[in-house]
Amino acid sequence: IVESEGRRARKLIEGLPSKGSGGMGLDNFEEVSGAKFVPDPGNSGDRFKVEHDGKQFFVRLAWVVCPPADPNDSRALKHVMAKFGCDASDVTSLALAAKEFTALYLEGHPLQLLLRQSKKHEDTISALVFLEDIGLFQGVLIDHGLAVVDAPAGGTRGALETGFLGSLQDRETTARAQKPAPGGWALKTAP
Repeated sequence: IVESEGRRARKLIEGLPSKGSGGMGLDNFEEVSGAKFVPDPGNSGDRFKVEHDGKQFFVRLAWVVCPPADPNDSRALKHVMAKFGCDASDVTSLALAAKEFTALYLEGHPLQLLLRQSKKHEDTISALVFLEDIGLFQGVLIDHGLAVVDAPAGGTRGALETGFLGSLQDRETTARAQKPAPGGWALKTAP
């Protein structure tokens, strides 16, 4: 799965010079195959519990953010409202929809994870989540208007990371332009 997403990313970045020493690789990511989604009250659309080799832990989807269920998560709330062009009253229902969608979509399917420990969220590991025959799950959420791209600021990225992130940004542009627009993309308030 990672290889097919990698090929897709390489096509997106053909002709671009590689940035940094990352080359075509995904530096600082640990690959985990056969993880399983675990239902948990602490799950949301972009943060959920998984199990692998008898250990359970939370992952947060890298490079995207779903509407937050917690209205005190001001950073995510502002980011989602700005991207979807909606107000705070729309976010709660979108947060529930994203949580339910993630649970229904991932439960019972083997997950391939690329994990990167974050210093910011020590109890949660940042992850790229892949499904067989689907590819990068982050893109599925964007396609359905349940997440927006949240690109990390600065830093050096390898070409594949650049390609994955570019692919997510392209999917966001496509989802936003659909008629009728899906999920949060349909909430854009009139200027």
